[in-house]
Amino acid sequence: MTSKAMETIRCPACGSQQKIELYETINAMDDPGLVERLLAGEINLFTCASCEHRARVEAPLLFNDLKIGLKIQYFPAILLDKDPENLCKQYFGMMTEMKSFQKEFDFMAKSFRNQSIYIVFSMEEMVAQIKFRALLYKNKS
Repeated sequence: MTSKAMETIRCPACGSQQKIELYETINAMDDPGLVERLLAGEINLFTCASCEHRARVEAPLLFNDLKIGLKIQYFPAILLDKDPENLCKQYFGMMTEMKSFQKEFDFMAKSFRNQSIYIVFSMEEMVAQIKFRALLYKNKS
C-alpha cells in the first residue's frame, strides 16, 4: 500500500516553514505513474513557497513491487552518523514485521515467502536497483 504523511519543513535557503506531503511507502502495483515520478527524481521534493528553493527531503522511503519481486528500503546516509541506533531499530523492526507477515501468508507463492528487503543509502541507488530489477523481469526467459 502506498502511504504518505504531512510534514513541516524549514527551507534551508530562507528559513520559512511549510507543510508538504512526503511519501513513506510506494507500492508499484497501486500507482505505476508514481513509480515513473520516483524514477524521474520527483518524489519527496521540497519547493519553498517563499523563495522557490528546491531540495530533496532526506526521509526514509520503502518501495515495493511484487510483480518484479523487489522490496527496497532507502535510508538517508546521514542517519548512519546522526542516529545509528534508531536506524538499526527501524531495520530490525522492519525485518520482524516482514517475517511475521511472511509466516502469516505462508500459503502464498514461494517468491513472496522468500522476498527480502534491500537497503540503500542513496535515492540514486534505489532508482538504479528498481530499473535493473525491472529490466531483469522484462528479459526473464
